[in-house]
Amino acid sequence: MATHPEDDLILATAVACRASYLVTGDRKLRAVGAFRGVAILSPREFLTRLEDEAR
Repeated sequence: MATHPEDDLILATAVACRASYLVTGDRKLRAVGAFRGVAILSPREFLTRLEDEAR
């Protein structure tokens, strides 16, 4: 789980919604990398991934 207890709710929500990505500027949350199939990305990483998928 996350380093901050309040982030656990965010992760649980992303999993419950079956999100593919969680986009955040929170460095500690991004350090988790992925959680139960949800990739945790910075806004820049997310944009790069979308651009790559569009090609």
